[in-house]
Amino acid sequence: MKLNLPTKMLIAAMVIGSFTVLGREPSPFKLSASVVSTNNQVFVRLDIFVPPEHLVYADHLYFQTPDGGHIEPATISVATGMMDLVTQQRRPMFNHSFHADLR
Repeated sequence: MKLNLPTKMLIAAMVIGSFTVLGREPSPFKLSASVVSTNNQVFVRLDIFVPPEHLVYADHLYFQTPDGGHIEPATISVATGMMDLVTQQRRPMFNHSFHADLR
């Protein structure tokens, strides 16, 4: 799915907004968005800071449009295969900061 730049920025704003909920403790995770242009293609790059002793389950991470459509990242950092202490299954996780490029 090709998205125009204003739509990409709206998506980035919605993602950043979802990390900020009124009346709650601030999230230890940090998210920033920027527009990246390379090889005549424009991407929204989401940089996600994962604090020490926290994890993001890569197999539960997804991106979507405002109307709920799925966005497959053009590129995303490589997750680390780690043992899930709850399920005792090896799963892909981010125990480090990472980025995703959305088209």
